Amino acid sequence: MIEMELTRRTFLKVAGASAAVAGLPLSSGAEAAPVATTFGAAGAAPVPDQVVTAGCPFCQSTCSMKVHVREGRIVNVYGNPDDPVTEGRLCPKGQASVDMLYNKYRLKSPLKRVGPRGKPESYQEISWDQALTEIADKLKAVSVKHGPEALAWWVGGRSESQARAGLTGTFQKLYGTPHREGTGPFCNLAGTTASNSILGHNNPPWTYTRDDFGGADWYMLVGANMAACKVVAFGKVNDRRVMGKAKIIAVDPRMSETAGAADLWLPIKPSTDMALALAMMHHIIEKDLHNKAFIEKKVLGFDKLKAFLAEKQYTPEWAEKVTGIPAAIIKEISEEYARTEKAVIMGNAGLSHHTNGHITHRTFHMLAAITGHYGKPSMGYGCGNTGATPMGSISVPEDRVVKPKRQRLGRSPAAWVEPMITGKPYPIKAFISTSNPLVQWGDIQRAMTALDNLDVSVYYSMFPSIETQYFDYILPVSPWAESGGVTPVSDERRNIFVPHIIQPQHQAWPERWIFIELGKKMGWGDIFKDEYKDAIVLQRAMAKKTGFSPERFLAKKDAALRGPLPKPDSPEVGTLYTEAHGVPGKKGQFPRPSGKIEIWTEVLEKMYAAQGISPLPEFYVDPEIGMKDGLPYLEYLDSDSDVGITSLMKGIVAVGNMRARRVKIKYPEKPELADFDMYLTSGRPSAAHFGDGTHWIQSLNDQAPDQFCLIHPDKAARIGVVTGDTVKVEGLKGAVLAKAWVYEGIRKDTVFVPNTYSDRQPFAQWKSLNFIVDKDKRCPVSDQINYKALVCKVTKA
Repeated sequence: MIEMELTRRTFLKVAGASAAVAGLPLSSGAEAAPVATTFGAAGAAPVPDQVVTAGCPFCQSTCSMKVHVREGRIVNVYGNPDDPVTEGRLCPKGQASVDMLYNKYRLKSPLKRVGPRGKPESYQEISWDQALTEIADKLKAVSVKHGPEALAWWVGGRSESQARAGLTGTFQKLYGTPHREGTGPFCNLAGTTASNSILGHNNPPWTYTRDDFGGADWYMLVGANMAACKVVAFGKVNDRRVMGKAKIIAVDPRMSETAGAADLWLPIKPSTDMALALAMMHHIIEKDLHNKAFIEKKVLGFDKLKAFLAEKQYTPEWAEKVTGIPAAIIKEISEEYARTEKAVIMGNAGLSHHTNGHITHRTFHMLAAITGHYGKPSMGYGCGNTGATPMGSISVPEDRVVKPKRQRLGRSPAAWVEPMITGKPYPIKAFISTSNPLVQWGDIQRAMTALDNLDVSVYYSMFPSIETQYFDYILPVSPWAESGGVTPVSDERRNIFVPHIIQPQHQAWPERWIFIELGKKMGWGDIFKDEYKDAIVLQRAMAKKTGFSPERFLAKKDAALRGPLPKPDSPEVGTLYTEAHGVPGKKGQFPRPSGKIEIWTEVLEKMYAAQGISPLPEFYVDPEIGMKDGLPYLEYLDSDSDVGITSLMKGIVAVGNMRARRVKIKYPEKPELADFDMYLTSGRPSAAHFGDGTHWIQSLNDQAPDQFCLIHPDKAARIGVVTGDTVKVEGLKGAVLAKAWVYEGIRKDTVFVPNTYSDRQPFAQWKSLNFIVDKDKRCPVSDQINYKALVCKVTKA
């Protein structure tokens, strides 16, 4: 049995001492007051001659900011007190905006590889005209030789929305490739697909205002370290807890920043969150606490679910053996949840980054459905960052659209790696990326091999990350203040319009400029017009049929609009799935075909059965956990080089005509992998970080300077390790090094290593954890990689 009795006071004492040694501060809430990021003489902030409203692009919180400009230079960035969501708060990333913009490490000009990969000296500076001319010529040659489907395009989640939603989609239609994807398969696509499959729409039900998400009485945060990942929103939740108005339960293998502020921490075994939801439903139904009236009116498939749970005997006692959470606690929180109207359960990447991610999210949706927790503010289940709302795009004449003749090879870009190397089932020969595949993808060494097999590879970035030593062409990008445009969408469906504030530095260009000039080089200048380089003109053209016009954005004090806004006059709505407005632009309260929450239907059964699973939540864990513990796990019947089957899950995950892999649930006869005695999980290192980019900003990097390994004192003592020692973390696919952080607030059988580091970063060099993550073990529906539940052994290096 896992020890469950660490109090908040003990946590803060232990964590604070450890953080002081490791240089890793913890955050239990949001910054309530703005903090200046640059200072003049005598410590006074410079007086601005202009104050501009903008949006922070660092993460899916998309916080509104006040940008102070003096003599054409940004001198300070503050939270926006006029924003009803953030209320003037800003996390460390937003506060570091000035450090990001005026950063000595920024890429300054286009580069071309002229020597071996992996060496900075292999690159030479070239002009923009040469770079784009050569790229366009090579893309044309790839289409002629291998077909247009041989181009793959990975669009980063921090890319400005006009570029990623409007212009890349236009390029895709004109070129004819099915392979364009965002960061969803490495972020929270499992939450998106689950919500689509059961509610009929991708977004969570709530907004982060105090009268919705911020106004609940009971929160369970499952695999959702909000204090580090949704800093400002968590500040409101924690405010409510501190005032005695709400209870917070954190479900996480480690006592994270969020768990440290919670009333109850449940240190669950990695990969077993589905078991918790199954047991909660079983107990609620057994105690007759399910909402019969809501189920009768709003839910399909409850009787199937009830019989299934009884047949499988997914009881709290069964779940205790699987998860390590005592059955008595599971029963207690189940009854609290069923009896509390304003109750929220939130999942995040801690659920999505598993081979069971989609089904786990579906199971928590079912839990919310059978208790009637939809249709009003301050309730429901949702996953953070589950995708944008349609904003519009540049129209392309139908006779100019090139329709792909071959199937898309999976939803995840991880599925492109083997076709790049083997050419099967057909080759991918060109790759454009605006994010960090050599930091974020699994099995990174294999991705490096894939780059060697391409005819052309192009990478856009602000900083000289590891990719700038492996791709063929490197293009410097201007960030938000230099480019203007629309921010990436927030968790709660908001985008913010950012005006053009300062001139681009060096030879960097905004992303939309790059797409427009490349489109012209491809011969599409009549569609990629020069006038679209102006963010306002482009937004006006994109939003003709929607409510996201630049005029509407700029008429608001926070410059923000919350979608969906399917028509120019569509009103903004708060809570979704209410009887009053359901989801704007879609039919019914719950826009599934039935108009109800769909736990099980014959149509769903056919869709899921084609891939070897069911819409009913049959329990399984990630393969390495299943092999180690003798629990059911997925066996894959198709590789990425096989033809596989055609996905039937249109409207859930399939993008057009898409290939999918078949699986089956395997029940092992006995445990294996005895040599690997520890579970390995991962996530962000701190609230200061979001991917590779924040490691190039010293004020942020200093808050988590080294790749670390959280390890329980008992395990540390057995291997002779103290905080600050270097340890070797060895998994089935290899090993990485990290600094030990000896810490009581983690399961005795688990270690945590963050996954944003690289051996090409400026302040410290660490081989990325994702070198030892298996890219082939993915969720059969969302196609997400398992980052969060591996096995390992840890030794002193």
